[in-house]
Amino acid sequence: MRPEAKTGKKEGDSYRGTRSGRAYIPLEKESEAQQLPGKEKAAAVPGKNGKAIFWVIVVVAAGLAVGATYWSWHQFGGNNSTNLLGLTAADVDQQLTQSARTSLLRGQLPTYLSSASTEVLNKIKNGEMDLAAKNLVDSSQSSGAMVHVYISINGQAATNEVLTAEHSKATIFPISRNSATRFHYVIDSAGPSGTVRLSVPSTSGAVISTGPLVSGAQADLQVIER
Repeated sequence: MRPEAKTGKKEGDSYRGTRSGRAYIPLEKESEAQQLPGKEKAAAVPGKNGKAIFWVIVVVAAGLAVGATYWSWHQFGGNNSTNLLGLTAADVDQQLTQSARTSLLRGQLPTYLSSASTEVLNKIKNGEMDLAAKNLVDSSQSSGAMVHVYISINGQAATNEVLTAEHSKATIFPISRNSATRFHYVIDSAGPSGTVRLSVPSTSGAVISTGPLVSGAQADLQVIER
């Protein structure tokens, strides 16, 4: 028998020959990223961790925003019964309500309802809401104060006005037995005294008021027809 030629090839080595007789370099082992299973593989891909952190920050920020909104809603009114005043039938301006209803049925829009939403106008026209007229500026309030009041009901805009002691007048707003009317105050200037109080009176003698507010402060009061 002819003795086998020694090739120097060790057991387990893997070569692939060519016609020229040159041997290829052994195939490289799979990279660590390819060997990682499932979640570990995803974490090894560049940019994945950055994206994950980004979305965590977004979710946390959204949660904080919702929490702040919830706190603000309760801080300035919400369903807090201490900031809610019940008005009676005596607080309804029957003549004004009927006049507005007649105009709306004719397709006419009273100027004092020009800021009201379509939903509010329809409910006044249909008799679901009444109108009240109140002087929202305390007669004892010092001059120089200026306050914006935004009035809404059931989330719908009703009216907005600028309140000053120098130009005191009755503010007309809708009220309902089904939804509270919200008065959102923004203090543009508290006047020389440094603070201002806002209130909504009832014909019964009951009054709901804010605490002393400084320039830039905001507060809410609510009334509902009983």
